[in-house]
Amino acid sequence: MAREETPSKPVFETSVHYLLGEPASESGEGQLRLDSEAIILSPLMGTPIRVSLRDVLDVSRGDYSLAIRLPSGGPLVLTQLGYRYEDCLRELAARRGELLLGDLLMDEKLVEGGFRGEAARTSSGGASEELGPSELRLYETGLVVLPPNGEPVRLRYATVLEVRPEEYALRIGTSEGESWTFSKMGPRQAAFQRALGGAMAALVQRDEALLKDMAPHADPLVIRRAARLMADGRAASQADVEAVSPDLWRELAARVSACDDFGCYAHLKELARPGRLRLGFKRGLMGEVTGEVIWILAPLFSSDPSAPGNAVALEAVAGDVAGKATYFFKLMDRRRYAGGLSLPQIETEAERAMDALADALAAVNFRREPLYLSEQALLRPEYRRYGFAVERIAALRSARSAFVGRVLHRDPEQWKRDVETILRFNVTRDDETARWSASTPDD
Repeated sequence: MAREETPSKPVFETSVHYLLGEPASESGEGQLRLDSEAIILSPLMGTPIRVSLRDVLDVSRGDYSLAIRLPSGGPLVLTQLGYRYEDCLRELAARRGELLLGDLLMDEKLVEGGFRGEAARTSSGGASEELGPSELRLYETGLVVLPPNGEPVRLRYATVLEVRPEEYALRIGTSEGESWTFSKMGPRQAAFQRALGGAMAALVQRDEALLKDMAPHADPLVIRRAARLMADGRAASQADVEAVSPDLWRELAARVSACDDFGCYAHLKELARPGRLRLGFKRGLMGEVTGEVIWILAPLFSSDPSAPGNAVALEAVAGDVAGKATYFFKLMDRRRYAGGLSLPQIETEAERAMDALADALAAVNFRREPLYLSEQALLRPEYRRYGFAVERIAALRSARSAFVGRVLHRDPEQWKRDVETILRFNVTRDDETARWSASTPDD
Protein backbone atom coordinates (compact mmCIF):
# COMPACT_ATOMS: atom_id res chain seq x y z
CA MET A 1 0.00 0.00 0.00
CA ALA A 2 1.35 3.41 -0.91
CA ARG A 3 0.39 6.99 -1.38
CA GLU A 4 -0.56 7.65 -4.99
CA GLU A 5 2.11 9.30 -7.09
CA THR A 6 0.70 9.45 -10.63
CA PRO A 7 -2.95 9.41 -11.69
CA SER A 8 -4.15 6.73 -14.09
CA LYS A 9 -7.30 6.29 -16.14
CA PRO A 10 -9.98 4.60 -13.98
CA VAL A 11 -12.16 1.73 -15.17
CA PHE A 12 -14.58 2.25 -12.27
CA GLU A 13 -15.28 5.21 -9.96
CA THR A 14 -17.74 5.90 -7.15
CA SER A 15 -18.10 7.58 -3.76
CA VAL A 16 -17.54 5.38 -0.70
CA HIS A 17 -17.10 5.24 3.05
CA TYR A 18 -13.96 3.41 4.16
CA LEU A 19 -12.23 1.98 7.24
CA LEU A 20 -8.54 1.09 7.04
CA GLY A 21 -6.86 -1.31 9.47
CA GLU A 22 -8.12 -3.34 12.41
CA PRO A 23 -8.88 -1.63 14.67
CA ALA A 24 -9.56 1.15 12.19
CA SER A 25 -6.58 3.51 12.06
CA GLU A 26 -8.24 5.71 9.44
CA SER A 27 -11.81 6.15 8.24
CA GLY A 28 -14.00 8.60 6.42
CA GLU A 29 -15.67 9.50 3.15
CA GLY A 30 -13.86 9.43 -0.14
CA GLN A 31 -13.77 8.68 -3.83
CA LEU A 32 -12.92 5.14 -4.94
CA ARG A 33 -11.26 4.49 -8.30
CA LEU A 34 -10.19 1.20 -9.87
CA ASP A 35 -7.64 1.04 -12.66
CA SER A 36 -5.98 -1.92 -14.33
CA GLU A 37 -3.49 -2.43 -11.47
CA ALA A 38 -4.70 -0.66 -8.33
CA ILE A 39 -7.40 0.55 -5.99
CA ILE A 40 -7.09 4.30 -5.45
CA LEU A 41 -8.90 5.78 -2.49
CA SER A 42 -9.05 9.60 -2.30
CA PRO A 43 -10.31 10.84 1.09
CA LEU A 44 -12.23 14.09 1.16
CA MET A 45 -9.39 15.37 3.31
CA GLY A 46 -5.88 13.95 3.00
CA THR A 47 -3.57 12.25 0.52
CA PRO A 48 -4.90 9.54 -1.82
CA ILE A 49 -4.04 5.93 -0.92
CA ARG A 50 -3.06 3.41 -3.61
CA VAL A 51 -3.42 -0.34 -3.01
CA SER A 52 -1.89 -2.57 -5.69
CA LEU A 53 -4.24 -5.33 -6.82
CA ARG A 54 -1.26 -7.66 -6.41
CA ASP A 55 -1.43 -6.95 -2.65
CA VAL A 56 -5.09 -7.93 -2.37
CA LEU A 57 -5.14 -11.35 -0.70
CA ASP A 58 -8.89 -11.84 -0.96
CA VAL A 59 -12.20 -9.96 -1.00
CA SER A 60 -15.10 -10.94 1.23
CA ARG A 61 -18.59 -9.51 0.98
CA GLY A 62 -20.85 -8.62 3.86
CA ASP A 63 -24.11 -6.69 4.21
CA TYR A 64 -23.38 -4.33 1.29
CA SER A 65 -19.79 -4.03 2.44
CA LEU A 66 -16.52 -5.27 0.92
CA ALA A 67 -13.59 -6.31 3.12
CA ILE A 68 -10.30 -6.32 1.20
CA ARG A 69 -7.62 -8.29 3.06
CA LEU A 70 -4.09 -6.89 2.76
CA PRO A 71 -0.66 -8.47 3.51
CA SER A 72 -0.47 -6.56 6.81
CA GLY A 73 -3.50 -8.54 7.97
CA GLY A 74 -5.64 -5.46 8.44
CA PRO A 75 -8.53 -5.03 5.99
CA LEU A 76 -9.71 -2.14 3.89
CA VAL A 77 -13.49 -2.11 4.38
CA LEU A 78 -15.70 -0.29 1.86
CA THR A 79 -19.33 0.59 2.67
CA GLN A 80 -22.09 2.93 1.49
CA LEU A 81 -21.62 1.88 -2.12
CA GLY A 82 -25.36 1.94 -2.73
CA TYR A 83 -26.51 0.71 -6.12
CA ARG A 84 -22.85 0.56 -7.28
CA TYR A 85 -22.10 -2.30 -4.85
CA GLU A 86 -22.44 -5.19 -7.34
CA ASP A 87 -20.67 -3.19 -10.04
CA CYS A 88 -17.76 -2.51 -7.68
CA LEU A 89 -17.48 -6.17 -6.69
CA ARG A 90 -17.62 -7.31 -10.31
CA GLU A 91 -15.07 -4.77 -11.55
CA LEU A 92 -12.70 -5.41 -8.65
CA ALA A 93 -12.77 -9.17 -9.32
CA ALA A 94 -12.35 -8.62 -13.06
CA ARG A 95 -9.42 -6.19 -12.79
CA ARG A 96 -7.63 -8.32 -10.21
CA GLY A 97 -8.25 -11.48 -12.22
CA GLU A 98 -6.87 -9.95 -15.43
CA LEU A 99 -3.73 -8.73 -13.68
CA LEU A 100 -3.05 -12.02 -11.91
CA LEU A 101 -3.77 -13.97 -15.09
CA GLY A 102 -0.68 -12.38 -16.63
CA ASP A 103 1.38 -12.48 -13.45
CA LEU A 104 0.75 -16.20 -13.02
CA LEU A 105 1.89 -16.74 -16.64
CA MET A 106 -1.47 -18.14 -17.74
CA ASP A 107 -1.97 -15.68 -20.60
CA GLU A 108 -2.22 -17.18 -24.07
CA LYS A 109 -4.63 -17.05 -27.00
CA LEU A 110 -8.27 -17.02 -25.87
CA VAL A 111 -10.50 -19.57 -27.63
CA GLU A 112 -13.83 -18.73 -25.99
CA GLY A 113 -14.94 -16.89 -22.88
CA GLY A 114 -18.11 -15.53 -21.34
CA PHE A 115 -19.03 -18.66 -19.36
CA ARG A 116 -20.03 -18.43 -15.71
CA GLY A 117 -20.84 -21.04 -13.08
CA GLU A 118 -20.31 -22.21 -9.53
CA ALA A 119 -16.84 -23.79 -9.36
CA ALA A 120 -15.62 -26.35 -6.83
CA ARG A 121 -12.61 -28.63 -6.74
CA THR A 122 -11.49 -31.62 -4.72
CA SER A 123 -7.76 -32.19 -4.31
CA SER A 124 -6.00 -35.50 -4.77
CA GLY A 125 -5.99 -35.75 -0.97
CA GLY A 126 -9.76 -35.35 -0.74
CA ALA A 127 -9.92 -31.74 0.47
CA SER A 128 -12.84 -29.82 -1.04
CA GLU A 129 -12.87 -26.12 -1.90
CA GLU A 130 -15.80 -23.99 -3.04
CA LEU A 131 -14.57 -21.24 -5.33
CA GLY A 132 -17.96 -19.58 -5.76
CA PRO A 133 -19.58 -18.04 -8.86
CA SER A 134 -16.65 -17.87 -11.28
CA GLU A 135 -15.85 -16.77 -14.79
CA LEU A 136 -14.66 -19.64 -17.02
CA ARG A 137 -12.38 -19.05 -19.99
CA LEU A 138 -11.13 -21.54 -22.54
CA TYR A 139 -7.61 -20.82 -23.79
CA GLU A 140 -5.57 -22.80 -26.31
CA THR A 141 -4.03 -25.20 -23.79
CA GLY A 142 -6.13 -24.87 -20.65
CA LEU A 143 -9.30 -23.84 -18.87
CA VAL A 144 -8.84 -20.84 -16.57
CA VAL A 145 -11.19 -20.33 -13.62
CA LEU A 146 -11.45 -16.78 -12.29
CA PRO A 147 -13.19 -16.94 -8.89
CA PRO A 148 -14.76 -13.82 -7.36
CA ASN A 149 -12.36 -13.65 -4.42
CA GLY A 150 -9.34 -15.87 -4.98
CA GLU A 151 -6.66 -16.08 -7.64
CA PRO A 152 -7.07 -17.53 -11.14
CA VAL A 153 -6.60 -21.29 -11.46
CA ARG A 154 -5.52 -23.02 -14.67
CA LEU A 155 -6.61 -26.55 -15.57
CA ARG A 156 -4.45 -27.94 -18.40
CA TYR A 157 -6.33 -29.94 -21.03
CA ALA A 158 -3.43 -32.39 -21.17
CA THR A 159 -4.24 -33.52 -17.60
CA VAL A 160 -7.97 -34.12 -18.22
CA LEU A 161 -8.96 -37.78 -18.00
CA GLU A 162 -12.73 -37.47 -18.15
CA VAL A 163 -15.49 -34.91 -18.67
CA ARG A 164 -18.78 -36.24 -17.26
CA PRO A 165 -22.10 -34.39 -17.37
CA GLU A 166 -24.24 -34.81 -14.27
CA GLU A 167 -27.62 -33.38 -13.31
CA TYR A 168 -27.18 -29.61 -13.63
CA ALA A 169 -23.39 -29.92 -13.39
CA LEU A 170 -20.25 -30.90 -15.26
CA ARG A 171 -17.53 -32.93 -13.55
CA ILE A 172 -13.89 -33.07 -14.74
CA GLY A 173 -11.34 -35.58 -13.46
CA THR A 174 -7.60 -35.11 -13.98
CA SER A 175 -4.50 -37.28 -14.09
CA GLU A 176 -3.22 -35.32 -11.06
CA GLY A 177 -6.04 -36.71 -8.92
CA GLU A 178 -8.09 -33.52 -8.81
CA SER A 179 -11.80 -33.35 -9.47
CA TRP A 180 -13.59 -30.21 -10.66
CA THR A 181 -17.34 -29.49 -10.66
CA PHE A 182 -19.01 -26.64 -12.53
CA SER A 183 -22.68 -26.09 -11.77
CA LYS A 184 -25.50 -23.50 -12.01
CA MET A 185 -24.57 -22.73 -15.59
CA GLY A 186 -28.15 -22.96 -16.83
CA PRO A 187 -28.61 -23.38 -20.58
CA ARG A 188 -24.94 -22.45 -21.08
CA GLN A 189 -23.74 -25.77 -19.63
CA ALA A 190 -24.18 -27.63 -22.90
CA ALA A 191 -22.43 -24.86 -24.83
CA PHE A 192 -19.56 -24.87 -22.34
CA GLN A 193 -19.18 -28.65 -22.64
CA ARG A 194 -19.11 -28.43 -26.44
CA ALA A 195 -16.59 -25.58 -26.39
CA LEU A 196 -14.39 -27.42 -23.87
CA GLY A 197 -14.45 -30.57 -25.99
CA GLY A 198 -13.63 -28.55 -29.08
CA ALA A 199 -10.68 -26.80 -27.40
CA MET A 200 -9.29 -30.10 -26.14
CA ALA A 201 -9.70 -31.73 -29.56
CA ALA A 202 -8.00 -28.78 -31.25
CA LEU A 203 -5.00 -29.12 -28.94
CA VAL A 204 -4.71 -32.84 -29.76
CA GLN A 205 -4.92 -32.06 -33.47
CA ARG A 206 -2.20 -29.42 -33.17
CA ASP A 207 0.03 -31.87 -31.28
CA GLU A 208 -0.54 -34.54 -33.92
CA ALA A 209 0.16 -32.10 -36.76
CA LEU A 210 3.36 -30.88 -35.11
CA LEU A 211 4.54 -34.43 -34.41
CA LYS A 212 3.75 -35.38 -38.02
CA ASP A 213 5.86 -32.42 -39.19
CA MET A 214 8.74 -33.71 -37.05
CA ALA A 215 8.33 -37.34 -38.15
CA PRO A 216 6.73 -37.25 -41.61
CA HIS A 217 7.34 -40.95 -42.30
CA ALA A 218 5.58 -42.22 -39.19
CA ASP A 219 2.33 -44.18 -39.46
CA PRO A 220 -0.80 -42.07 -38.61
CA LEU A 221 -1.81 -44.46 -35.80
CA VAL A 222 1.69 -44.23 -34.32
CA ILE A 223 1.42 -40.44 -34.48
CA ARG A 224 -1.93 -40.55 -32.71
CA ARG A 225 -0.62 -42.73 -29.86
CA ALA A 226 2.62 -40.78 -29.49
CA ALA A 227 0.84 -37.40 -29.54
CA ARG A 228 -1.11 -38.42 -26.43
CA LEU A 229 2.10 -39.59 -24.78
CA MET A 230 3.70 -36.20 -25.56
CA ALA A 231 0.60 -34.02 -25.14
CA ASP A 232 1.08 -30.27 -24.79
CA GLY A 233 4.86 -30.35 -24.46
CA ARG A 234 5.12 -33.36 -22.16
CA ALA A 235 8.62 -34.86 -22.47
CA ALA A 236 8.61 -38.62 -23.07
CA SER A 237 11.52 -40.95 -22.47
CA GLN A 238 13.23 -42.90 -25.20
CA ALA A 239 11.94 -46.12 -23.62
CA ASP A 240 8.30 -44.91 -23.66
CA VAL A 241 8.46 -43.66 -27.25
CA GLU A 242 10.16 -46.85 -28.43
CA ALA A 243 7.34 -48.81 -26.78
CA VAL A 244 5.06 -47.03 -29.26
CA SER A 245 7.48 -47.30 -32.17
CA PRO A 246 11.28 -47.67 -32.28
CA ASP A 247 11.21 -46.12 -35.76
CA LEU A 248 9.47 -43.03 -34.39
CA TRP A 249 12.21 -42.44 -31.80
CA ARG A 250 14.88 -42.76 -34.47
CA GLU A 251 13.06 -40.27 -36.69
CA LEU A 252 12.57 -37.80 -33.83
CA ALA A 253 16.21 -38.14 -32.81
CA ALA A 254 17.27 -37.48 -36.39
CA ARG A 255 15.11 -34.34 -36.46
CA VAL A 256 16.65 -33.12 -33.20
CA SER A 257 20.16 -33.74 -34.51
CA ALA A 258 19.35 -31.85 -37.72
CA CYS A 259 18.18 -28.82 -35.67
CA ASP A 260 21.15 -28.93 -33.31
CA ASP A 261 24.04 -27.12 -34.99
CA PHE A 262 25.84 -26.86 -31.63
CA GLY A 263 26.04 -30.61 -30.98
CA CYS A 264 24.31 -30.37 -27.59
CA TYR A 265 21.96 -33.28 -28.17
CA ALA A 266 24.75 -35.67 -29.16
CA HIS A 267 26.89 -34.71 -26.17
CA LEU A 268 24.07 -34.88 -23.62
CA LYS A 269 22.99 -38.23 -25.05
CA GLU A 270 26.55 -39.49 -24.54
CA LEU A 271 26.58 -38.27 -20.91
CA ALA A 272 23.06 -39.40 -19.99
CA ARG A 273 21.97 -42.81 -18.80
CA PRO A 274 21.04 -45.05 -21.77
CA GLY A 275 17.36 -44.94 -22.71
CA ARG A 276 16.46 -42.28 -20.13
CA LEU A 277 16.77 -39.16 -22.25
CA ARG A 278 13.42 -37.39 -22.67
CA LEU A 279 12.18 -35.42 -25.67
CA GLY A 280 9.28 -32.97 -25.79
CA PHE A 281 7.93 -30.54 -28.34
CA LYS A 282 5.62 -27.54 -28.22
CA ARG A 283 4.56 -24.73 -30.46
CA GLY A 284 6.26 -21.50 -29.35
CA LEU A 285 4.38 -18.94 -27.28
CA MET A 286 3.93 -16.80 -30.40
CA GLY A 287 2.56 -19.66 -32.51
CA GLU A 288 3.58 -19.62 -36.14
CA VAL A 289 5.96 -16.70 -35.56
CA THR A 290 8.34 -18.70 -33.38
CA GLY A 291 7.63 -22.21 -34.68
CA GLU A 292 8.09 -25.36 -32.64
CA VAL A 293 10.32 -25.77 -29.62
CA ILE A 294 12.02 -29.16 -29.22
CA TRP A 295 13.40 -29.66 -25.75
CA ILE A 296 15.49 -32.31 -24.01
CA LEU A 297 15.70 -33.48 -20.40
CA ALA A 298 18.91 -35.43 -19.77
CA PRO A 299 19.56 -37.19 -16.41
CA LEU A 300 23.30 -37.06 -15.65
CA PHE A 301 24.51 -39.38 -12.88
CA SER A 302 26.46 -42.53 -12.13
CA SER A 303 26.96 -44.99 -9.29
CA ASP A 304 30.12 -43.06 -8.31
CA PRO A 305 28.99 -39.99 -6.29
CA SER A 306 32.33 -38.26 -6.87
CA ALA A 307 31.97 -38.37 -10.67
CA PRO A 308 30.55 -35.21 -12.28
CA GLY A 309 26.75 -35.40 -12.26
CA ASN A 310 23.77 -35.32 -9.87
CA ALA A 311 21.98 -33.17 -12.42
CA VAL A 312 19.18 -32.90 -14.94
CA ALA A 313 20.05 -30.85 -18.02
CA LEU A 314 17.38 -28.86 -19.86
CA GLU A 315 18.16 -28.03 -23.48
CA ALA A 316 16.10 -26.52 -26.30
CA VAL A 317 17.31 -27.30 -29.81
CA ALA A 318 14.72 -25.53 -31.99
CA GLY A 319 12.55 -22.43 -31.97
CA ASP A 320 13.13 -18.95 -30.57
CA VAL A 321 14.75 -20.19 -27.33
CA ALA A 322 17.33 -22.49 -28.90
CA GLY A 323 21.03 -21.84 -29.05
CA LYS A 324 21.20 -19.63 -25.96
CA ALA A 325 21.97 -21.77 -22.92
CA THR A 326 21.72 -25.18 -21.28
CA TYR A 327 20.12 -25.21 -17.83
CA PHE A 328 21.18 -27.56 -15.02
CA PHE A 329 19.16 -28.63 -11.97
CA LYS A 330 20.08 -30.82 -9.01
CA LEU A 331 18.80 -34.34 -9.30
CA MET A 332 18.64 -34.54 -5.49
CA ASP A 333 20.19 -32.85 -2.44
CA ARG A 334 23.99 -32.81 -2.71
CA ARG A 335 24.61 -34.35 0.71
CA ARG A 336 22.23 -37.19 0.00
CA TYR A 337 23.81 -37.87 -3.39
CA ALA A 338 27.30 -37.81 -1.84
CA GLY A 339 26.20 -40.35 0.76
CA GLY A 340 26.02 -43.03 -1.90
CA LEU A 341 22.85 -44.64 -3.22
CA SER A 342 22.28 -47.69 -5.34
CA LEU A 343 21.85 -47.15 -9.07
CA PRO A 344 18.14 -48.14 -8.98
CA GLN A 345 17.57 -45.60 -6.20
CA ILE A 346 19.25 -42.84 -8.20
CA GLU A 347 17.27 -43.80 -11.30
CA THR A 348 14.04 -43.45 -9.33
CA GLU A 349 15.14 -40.03 -8.07
CA ALA A 350 16.08 -39.00 -11.61
CA GLU A 351 12.59 -39.81 -12.89
CA ARG A 352 11.06 -37.86 -10.01
CA ALA A 353 13.33 -34.88 -10.66
CA MET A 354 12.47 -34.82 -14.37
CA ASP A 355 8.75 -35.07 -13.60
CA ALA A 356 9.03 -32.14 -11.17
CA LEU A 357 10.96 -30.03 -13.67
CA ALA A 358 8.43 -30.83 -16.41
CA ASP A 359 5.61 -29.76 -14.06
CA ALA A 360 7.36 -26.46 -13.41
CA LEU A 361 7.86 -25.84 -17.12
CA ALA A 362 4.19 -26.54 -17.81
CA ALA A 363 3.13 -24.24 -14.95
CA VAL A 364 4.99 -21.28 -16.48
CA ASN A 365 4.06 -22.11 -20.09
CA PHE A 366 7.63 -23.23 -20.89
CA ARG A 367 9.29 -19.90 -20.09
CA ARG A 368 12.88 -20.19 -18.91
CA GLU A 369 13.40 -16.84 -17.14
CA PRO A 370 11.27 -17.66 -14.06
CA LEU A 371 13.46 -20.74 -13.48
CA TYR A 372 16.87 -19.09 -13.36
CA LEU A 373 16.58 -15.35 -12.66
CA SER A 374 18.15 -14.35 -9.32
CA GLU A 375 16.07 -13.01 -6.44
CA GLN A 376 17.58 -9.57 -7.11
CA ALA A 377 16.61 -9.70 -10.79
CA LEU A 378 13.02 -10.60 -9.89
CA LEU A 379 12.72 -7.22 -8.12
CA ARG A 380 13.31 -5.35 -11.38
CA PRO A 381 10.17 -3.87 -13.01
CA GLU A 382 10.51 -5.88 -16.22
CA TYR A 383 10.53 -9.17 -14.24
CA ARG A 384 7.92 -8.23 -11.66
CA ARG A 385 5.37 -10.71 -12.99
CA TYR A 386 7.90 -13.54 -12.70
CA GLY A 387 8.51 -12.64 -9.06
CA PHE A 388 4.79 -12.82 -8.41
CA ALA A 389 4.61 -16.22 -10.12
CA VAL A 390 7.44 -17.51 -7.92
CA GLU A 391 5.50 -16.48 -4.81
CA ARG A 392 2.36 -18.31 -5.95
CA ILE A 393 3.49 -21.44 -7.86
CA ALA A 394 4.94 -24.20 -5.68
CA ALA A 395 6.34 -26.22 -8.63
CA LEU A 396 8.26 -23.14 -9.80
CA ARG A 397 9.76 -22.55 -6.34
CA SER A 398 10.85 -26.19 -6.18
CA ALA A 399 12.57 -25.97 -9.58
CA ARG A 400 14.32 -22.74 -8.62
CA SER A 401 15.66 -24.34 -5.43
CA ALA A 402 17.14 -27.13 -7.57
CA PHE A 403 18.68 -24.77 -10.14
CA VAL A 404 22.48 -25.06 -10.35
CA GLY A 405 23.33 -22.75 -13.23
CA ARG A 406 23.28 -22.31 -16.98
CA VAL A 407 25.96 -22.80 -19.58
CA LEU A 408 25.82 -20.24 -22.35
CA HIS A 409 26.30 -21.25 -25.97
CA ARG A 410 29.33 -19.31 -27.18
CA ASP A 411 31.21 -22.01 -29.07
CA PRO A 412 30.97 -25.83 -28.93
CA GLU A 413 34.32 -26.42 -27.20
CA GLN A 414 33.65 -23.78 -24.55
CA TRP A 415 30.19 -25.29 -24.00
CA LYS A 416 31.59 -28.81 -23.45
CA ARG A 417 34.23 -27.51 -21.02
CA ASP A 418 31.63 -25.58 -19.04
CA VAL A 419 29.28 -28.56 -18.94
CA GLU A 420 32.07 -30.65 -17.42
CA THR A 421 32.86 -27.84 -14.97
CA ILE A 422 29.30 -27.30 -13.76
CA LEU A 423 28.74 -31.04 -13.28
CA ARG A 424 31.96 -31.31 -11.27
CA PHE A 425 30.96 -28.23 -9.25
CA ASN A 426 27.65 -29.90 -8.42
CA VAL A 427 29.30 -32.90 -6.73
CA THR A 428 32.04 -30.98 -4.88
CA ARG A 429 29.78 -28.55 -2.99
CA ASP A 430 27.79 -29.43 0.10
CA ASP A 431 25.99 -26.08 0.24
CA GLU A 432 22.55 -26.83 -1.18
CA THR A 433 22.06 -23.21 -2.31
CA ALA A 434 25.38 -22.86 -4.17
CA ARG A 435 24.97 -21.88 -7.82
CA TRP A 436 27.56 -22.07 -10.57
CA SER A 437 28.31 -19.35 -13.09
CA ALA A 438 31.06 -18.88 -15.63
CA SER A 439 32.44 -16.05 -13.47
CA THR A 440 32.66 -18.33 -10.41
CA PRO A 441 33.92 -21.66 -11.86
CA ASP A 442 34.79 -24.76 -9.94
CA ASP A 443 37.94 -24.53 -7.86
